[in-house]
Amino acid sequence: MAVALLAGCSLTKGLSTFSRAPSAEVDIAIITVLPAEYHAVLRKLENVREVVEPFGEPNLYVWATGEVHSRDGVVRRLVVAMAGEAGEVSGALATQATMDRWKPKDVLLVGIAGGVHESVGLGDIVVSRQIWGYEHGHLGTRYESGGVLFFQPDPTLVQAALDLGEQWRRKIEIAPPDHAPPPKVFAGKTASGDKVIESTGSAYFAESLRLDETILSVDMEGTGASAAIGKGHDRGGTTGFVMIRAISDLVGDHNRSGRPLFEQGRNPERALWKAYSAEVAATFAVELIRSNWPE
Repeated sequence: MAVALLAGCSLTKGLSTFSRAPSAEVDIAIITVLPAEYHAVLRKLENVREVVEPFGEPNLYVWATGEVHSRDGVVRRLVVAMAGEAGEVSGALATQATMDRWKPKDVLLVGIAGGVHESVGLGDIVVSRQIWGYEHGHLGTRYESGGVLFFQPDPTLVQAALDLGEQWRRKIEIAPPDHAPPPKVFAGKTASGDKVIESTGSAYFAESLRLDETILSVDMEGTGASAAIGKGHDRGGTTGFVMIRAISDLVGDHNRSGRPLFEQGRNPERALWKAYSAEVAATFAVELIRSNWPE
């Protein structure tokens, strides 16, 4: 978990200042999973501070605070968390702990994902309109009944993301591999579960595509994070939620390399796309907060 990673101090290296026992309330929380995603977000913030908990308590999710100064003079205070492990449970625990500790008004899940639909390419942004838990029973039934394993992110935040415009692309600080074109922005369904999907013909995933061929992307934390948000809503909370992912891998027939994902893991080109896509997702999310965040 993230606690063990923090002990090595490598994740927080380079943070300019430190804080002890900060006020446990922020405007926005950003949840990441991987170190590349976490650091990409922190690089975009002002006044970044590592959180040092009082009385020797562990910083469970490598929380760091920062600010985004909007163009209209509003300063929004953020906390950034890193789950440290992929999967539904990790996504749920990191999101729930961050909500309990920091009381954010809104939560963003930001990072990389796999592309499923032929329309999306490497480096493109997917803003999730719906999140499906594809491993949990029959999706068609759960979808029709509005069950807990079908989640709709905040429509206002989704629309704000779609209205961001194109200027954000100028803030991307890493060149795309293979001289790829600028990233495009899509909104649609994301399928989420604990399995690494290497093929759209996977037994775990084929039923999802049979039910809806418009699914754009696949990830491993969306369902868990959504469950934490939904639990808060059931208790009367109003925390907004949106998931922003950049495509770092192409799944199945949409995989241009022609190799399974586990083989791509040894491919240096894949590492470049992961780093670039993490930068793209972080840039999009922070520029959304800076220039088009709903009041």
